Amino acid sequence: GIMISSSLKNSFESSFYERMQKNYSKKLEIAGKAMAYIEGKQTVFLDSSSTVFVLSQEIFKKFSNDKNFITNSPAIIVEAMNYPGVHIISTGGELRQEFNIFGGSWVTEFLEKINIDCAFVSAAGISPEGKITTNNKDLASILSLIFKKAKEVNLIADSSKFFLEGMLNIASLSDCTRLITDSEIKKSALKQIRRVSDVRVIF
Repeated sequence: GIMISSSLKNSFESSFYERMQKNYSKKLEIAGKAMAYIEGKQTVFLDSSSTVFVLSQEIFKKFSNDKNFITNSPAIIVEAMNYPGVHIISTGGELRQEFNIFGGSWVTEFLEKINIDCAFVSAAGISPEGKITTNNKDLASILSLIFKKAKEVNLIADSSKFFLEGMLNIASLSDCTRLITDSEIKKSALKQIRRVSDVRVIF
């Protein structure tokens, strides 16, 4: 099962851990696949989603001081405390406790100044038209900027996210370098993704 430090449990709301545990086996499968795309990257952005948190746990076990990790996730920052060799940079910003993220204009102003080799991001849902969506205004602003700034963007999303549609569009699937999902993705979903985008799908 998922391992979360006691300090992290005490510091953040239970809703984050409920999201973490939902489809956890799929998230862990996705994390294993995503690890292949961090090799050779110097500066890596990790978003504030529960899926990326699971990935961060795997990353921190393998990589120590040879990479710069940038995040707007309080949970990832606390998790990194367990790995003294990991170099992590916080975006700063306003803490949105209900979502466990740092948001606001400070985050986007900081990210504007940073060169990012690759990013790992998730989404609330992916629409049938191939739009990456969220219901959170802060996340929409941050991730839209990441899609413009990062040399590579890896969208990691479990198969339950197809085809859910949030209120706000972040980007299109075709804007991703690759989409990494789990092996339970339905053939019909895969066919629809390939119909509306040219994104490379890893499953």
